[in-house]
Amino acid sequence: MAFSQATLDFLMENRINDSRLWFNEHKAEYTEYVRDPMRGFVEEISPFLAKVDPMIICDPVRSVSRIWRDARYSKTLFRENLWCTFSRDRHAFSLPGYFFEITPFGFSYGCGCYDVGADFIGEYRRLILAGSPLFAEAVEAVRKAGCPLMDTRYKRTRHPDAPEWQREWLDQRSVCVLTESGDLGALFSDDLPKKIGGKFKKLKPFYDFLLLVAQTVM
Repeated sequence: MAFSQATLDFLMENRINDSRLWFNEHKAEYTEYVRDPMRGFVEEISPFLAKVDPMIICDPVRSVSRIWRDARYSKTLFRENLWCTFSRDRHAFSLPGYFFEITPFGFSYGCGCYDVGADFIGEYRRLILAGSPLFAEAVEAVRKAGCPLMDTRYKRTRHPDAPEWQREWLDQRSVCVLTESGDLGALFSDDLPKKIGGKFKKLKPFYDFLLLVAQTVM
């Protein structure tokens, strides 16, 4: 089953009501319009991710986020978004991974590392400055996939002597490419997993470069 307007309507209404009672009364709608389509998406995109990295975990249950928040850290009970993540270890944030997210307003997807430490970013920059061919392949893959680099750059460059295109990568505090879309026609299409899976395959050199960095500093 594909996502639909009912998926987005539920996410919005559930967040506005923010009530366990309301959620339980409408749990069948959550299952039909939100949970099952997301699990179906994970199942359909699995073959694409297996070609990127056979060790990536792509599980219809474990790869999907919860709809509720951790009450210890939030004043609200429910989210208005739902996402799935794919990496070798979903608890190791320094490892690269792919992600896909839906909100009441559209969807987003990308690839990168959720949390990088000083060792990771140091090795990442060293490889860039050393002219690593894997980095060159990563940059070209990002360009061909049409997935822009998330802008987490410092306000002032730390590499003033590097070419401008290189500084865009060197000055990032984290490393991630992200595409956001409000195209509901694409979101509701049965071809969505195929299209996103194709983008994920194109980003494989970028994923491989980040994996090399992560494995070097682990």
